[in-house]
Amino acid sequence: MHYWRFLRWTALLQGVGAVLLILLDGSKLFKYVFLNTSASEQLSLLVNYATATLLALVTLLLWWRPKKSLLILMSLFFMTEALLTAEMGGGFAAWIAPFAHSLRFGWPWVLLGLLLSASTHSASHERLAMRFAGFLTAMTFIAHGTEALLGHPKFIDYLIVASQRLTPWRLPEQGASALLLAIGAVDILVALWAILMPHRFVFYYMAIWGLITAAARIIFAGWNGVPDFLLRAPHFMVPYLVGRCLQGQGFEVEVAHDDEYNARNQRSKPAKLKTSRRVAAWLANLRLNGQRWF
Repeated sequence: MHYWRFLRWTALLQGVGAVLLILLDGSKLFKYVFLNTSASEQLSLLVNYATATLLALVTLLLWWRPKKSLLILMSLFFMTEALLTAEMGGGFAAWIAPFAHSLRFGWPWVLLGLLLSASTHSASHERLAMRFAGFLTAMTFIAHGTEALLGHPKFIDYLIVASQRLTPWRLPEQGASALLLAIGAVDILVALWAILMPHRFVFYYMAIWGLITAAARIIFAGWNGVPDFLLRAPHFMVPYLVGRCLQGQGFEVEVAHDDEYNARNQRSKPAKLKTSRRVAAWLANLRLNGQRWF
């Protein structure tokens, strides 16, 4: 399975969604700088546009080829957004954000582990990366399940609006609250199942449910919900990847290294080596001519 080819779609969708949300609504970093520091509005907006530009550049470069530094930068951005959400508060159960966003900032580390496995031909690294991906998925489900059990108002609105637009009936608020409690309990039970007895069909279910909950943003807000849908690409793409890698019950992973990624790296090595030799020869020539620039 081509991990890079699959997960670069995750990077592209999530990155595009995040950039759109930053431009339309502002990043958490922008809001924190504007509300909690003495920075002017112009400086805060400059920070916001610079963040959007940097994230767009990182996303495009990751689409071309995954690099450790780029993956770490993407992870740090989404981790910062989650921590600032919890720090600033203002939303329902904001303290859960670092756990609810686990997949958003954690999946780049999964890809780092898979690429390490491909370069070292180590099945243990691949299994560890898949275990980590499964843990991140379970953590996200537990966090969202907790929000549902606490009666997140926006989740109730999603259920009511979805019933209006997808069925002939309108779900009453009391019925939506009861349904949300059931959904929260199922989310937590499925997450525990994924941790204690991982099975590919469990992760397939998590991928389908992640896709449904992401699509709920579009059902609720129309085209305005597209950036939120794209931002949640890891919620359905990562569990699908884990399900593909699982064989039966337990993390018995097929070691399927990313041949395309390795081939690109192998093609780039001779060029890098040739350049290094030219630089070394040029420096040696400078020393022979008595010119010491360093």
